Amino acid sequence: FSIFCCTLAVDDEGFFSGTAGIVTISIGSIAVIAIVVLMLFSMRSKSDSNFATEPLTVSLEGPPSNHVGEMRNGYEVTMYPLGSNEWWWKDPSTGNWSRWN
Repeated sequence: FSIFCCTLAVDDEGFFSGTAGIVTISIGSIAVIAIVVLMLFSMRSKSDSNFATEPLTVSLEGPPSNHVGEMRNGYEVTMYPLGSNEWWWKDPSTGNWSRWN
């Protein structure tokens, strides 16, 4: 079987059999993995640059007075900031949030 002056031998077991098949599959797999890794690093560097321009704001005073919590045992409570494990309760007479102690 001849293509462009090169001879390709195909045996009864198929093209990807034996040592040549293993080498071909290995090189192809390594190339695909390298391309995926390069794409992931490229995407990561683009997303990291977005974080550098966005300011990080953390409130040390608690939630704003218009923040809505959830009712538990007769108290309006909230975790603020979300995921911080800092719990606050709202005084219904003033509308101000106080740290839950």
